[in-house]
Amino acid sequence: MLNGSVAERDDKGHRRRAVEIGSSDMEEKQAPKRMKLADDNGLDLHTPRNVMLNNEPDWSLLPYTVLKCIYSLLPRRHQCNMSLACRNWFEHFKASSISRTLILNFNGVDDSMAMRFFKGIFPRGLLYLNIDCRESDGRPRIDEWDSLEYLLMMMKRMLTLRVEKLVCLRLANMSRMIKDYTEKGKRKDLVMALRGFISNQRQLRVLNLSCAGLKLQHGSEVIAKAGRNCGSKIKKLIIDDLFSMDNEDEDFTDQLSTVLLEPLRYYTGLTSLACSYQNLSPEILNVLATSGVLKLLRVYVVKVMDPGHMTTGDWENLQASCPQLEAHFICTNAIDYQTFWSMMIPGIPLTIFRWTIEEDFLDENWSEETLARGLFHLSRTLPGNIRHVSVSLQVAASHIACLFNGILYDCANIETLSIDVPEKTENAIEFKKLLMHNIVEYSSGRTNLREFQYNGRTETIIKQTENGKESSTSGVNV
Repeated sequence: MLNGSVAERDDKGHRRRAVEIGSSDMEEKQAPKRMKLADDNGLDLHTPRNVMLNNEPDWSLLPYTVLKCIYSLLPRRHQCNMSLACRNWFEHFKASSISRTLILNFNGVDDSMAMRFFKGIFPRGLLYLNIDCRESDGRPRIDEWDSLEYLLMMMKRMLTLRVEKLVCLRLANMSRMIKDYTEKGKRKDLVMALRGFISNQRQLRVLNLSCAGLKLQHGSEVIAKAGRNCGSKIKKLIIDDLFSMDNEDEDFTDQLSTVLLEPLRYYTGLTSLACSYQNLSPEILNVLATSGVLKLLRVYVVKVMDPGHMTTGDWENLQASCPQLEAHFICTNAIDYQTFWSMMIPGIPLTIFRWTIEEDFLDENWSEETLARGLFHLSRTLPGNIRHVSVSLQVAASHIACLFNGILYDCANIETLSIDVPEKTENAIEFKKLLMHNIVEYSSGRTNLREFQYNGRTETIIKQTENGKESSTSGVNV
C-alpha cells in the first residue's frame, strides 16, 4: 500500500479498498490500525493492546497527512527531535515531500544532535543542504568530539549513501575548524571528503562555500570540480574568504587574483557571484564579461593587499557586457584612504555600499577622517549609481554626523541611508538630531531618499516640497 493511503472498511469491518491521501511512496504497514483513531469508541479487535488497556489513542499511528502538516509547522531542530519519538514518525520524516531541506549546525554545541539524527536516517529526497560551522557564542561546548570529527563523519556518510541530487549546497564558516585543528591528517581527510562530495553533484544551482579557509590548491580544485560537473547550471556562487590568508609567500597576493581564472570559465550561466576583493583581477572581470549574464557581484573587502589591478576600462567592459549588473561592496574595519581611492574607481556599477567598524577593532592609524575622506571620494567618483549606503560606527560624535552630507548632496539616486551607532555612547541624542537635520537640508529637492534607518529602525523624515508644503518620507525596514 502506498504511503499516505487509508483503508476503507465495510459494515463488517473488512477492508474494501485503499484511498490515497498523500504523495509519498513509502509503504504504510499500519494503515488499518490508524483508522481506529477516528473511531468514537476507539476499541475493537484491531486496536493495539496498549490502547485497549489505557483507553487512549496510539499517537504513533497518526496518518501521513497529519504528520506532514505538523512537520511543516516546526523548525528543523524540533523536526529532528519529533522524528526520534517513534518508528512511524521516524519513517514519515524520511519522506521526500517533508525532508527536502536539511539545516545542521556544527558549532560545538549542537553537533551530537545533528549526528544522532544523521546516523539513524537520511532524507531520501534531499535537495537543499545547509551546514553552518560557526562556533557558538556564549553557550559552553558540551561535546566530547570536535566539530571537525562530526563534519567528517557526515561527509563520509553522504558519500556512502551517494547523495548527488542536491540543488543547493551551503557549507559556511568551515575555516575555524580547518585553521584551529592540529591534526593535519583529519584536516586533509575533511578536504578530500568535501572534494569527493562536490564532485558527485550534478544538479547544483547554488553553491555557497563562504569562509571555507582552504589552501589555494584545494579551494581551486573544489571550485573546478563543481564547475566541470554543473557549471552551466549553477546560477549563484558564494566564495568570499574561500582561501586562507595565513600565507607568507611573496607570490601569494598574485596567486589570489589568478587561481580562480580557469575554474570560473566553467560557470557560463552564473548570474550572482560573491567573492573577496583579492580574488578580482582584469582577467576575472573579462571571464565574467564573456558569459554576459551576470546580474549581481558582491565584493567583500576585509584586508586589501594590492588594490591597483583593475582599471575603469575593465569595469566599463564588464558593465557593457552585463547591462543589468549591480555591484555591492561590503567593507569591514579600517581601509586607509589611499587604498580606498585606488579601489573605488569610476566605472564600477556600485549600487550598495556598506562599511562596518567592528566593536573590538583597534587601530592607531585609523580615525573618523579616514571615513570622511572615503565617503567624500565615493560621492564624487560614483554619484550616479549608488542607491543604498550603510555605515556602522562605534562613536557618535557631532562632527561625524556631517560625514554623510556629500553622499546626500551628490548622489541623486540614493534611496536608503542606514546608520548604526551605540545608543549608550555620549552625545547619541544630539548626534541623531543633527544627522536628521542634515538629511532634510541636503537631500531635499536633490535626491530620491525615501528611507532613513537609525539602528535598524526606520525614521520619518519631514521635507519641504517645491510648493512649500511639508511631506513625510518613511519606509519599511529592509
